[in-house]
Amino acid sequence: MKIKIVCDSCDFEKYSSLLKSAGFEIDMNSSLVFMDRNASNKPLFGLLNDEWYPILWKDIIYIESFGREVFLHSINGRYQLNERLYELLDILDEKEYIRINKSQIVSKSHILKIKSSLDSRVIITMSNFDTLYVNRSYKSAFIEFLEI
Repeated sequence: MKIKIVCDSCDFEKYSSLLKSAGFEIDMNSSLVFMDRNASNKPLFGLLNDEWYPILWKDIIYIESFGREVFLHSINGRYQLNERLYELLDILDEKEYIRINKSQIVSKSHILKIKSSLDSRVIITMSNFDTLYVNRSYKSAFIEFLEI
């Protein structure tokens, strides 16, 4: 079975040896991820105009998926990511980021305003002025997350 390792570079060999001895094959393109939660907050890398750029966690406004493609909206632009949405949920700080529907994750720090709609959804405006919708099934978790 193939597995991707997310950790500090100084710990990579240690985890790699342990996982190999348990029968795993190390593959950085695998969808199965082993993550050291104590790893330092290194940036994600996003693709923009055929070039890869580091994206700092604090710059992430929201992330969305369209089928198998995942895009990250930051204060510096829109990047394509290799990671899947569910993988990002495991990596992102749960106190800062929350899933608002099947295809979007938002940063609490980049929410400009919140209002309720007549159809029981929540409408949020992000710091880049994009309007996003919290679906009914995610609404109570979102309200609890914001502590309002």
